[in-house]
Amino acid sequence: MKKSVKFFVSMILITSMLLSSAACSKKDKDKAKETDEVTETSEEVSESTIPTVAETAPTTVLPDFSGPLPTGEIAITWNETSIDEKVMYAIVSPDGFLRVRGGPGTDYDIVGSLTTNMEVVVVAVTDNNWYKTSDGFYISGDFLSNTPVA
Repeated sequence: MKKSVKFFVSMILITSMLLSSAACSKKDKDKAKETDEVTETSEEVSESTIPTVAETAPTTVLPDFSGPLPTGEIAITWNETSIDEKVMYAIVSPDGFLRVRGGPGTDYDIVGSLTTNMEVVVVAVTDNNWYKTSDGFYISGDFLSNTPVA
């Protein structure tokens, strides 16, 4: 009698697993069908109601950045005078670029470059006329202007 009860219980379990599997499979098929219908509908809408306009993407010319940004601290051997944050503009020949340095002098590493009229936010000026940017880098004051170059 015990064998028949075990057999009966196992048959009920197997049957319920098969029915559950079939029900889940049906739900997945219904969901896939709904997704296909939504996709077809949205494709129809996009083709019929939204006009396609060929646009040219605006071109952006990025400055020539060379070399990695410095990772270590630089020993400060100069005097700086803090100033109110202000925007200044790079003055460079049309085909040239202005080097941004890790310290106030040409012997410091180049960390980036600017082209004509690029804006720079400065926060301090050194005793040798180099401006400190809000990023902590330096640009020679000989090549910065308070107004853009025409």
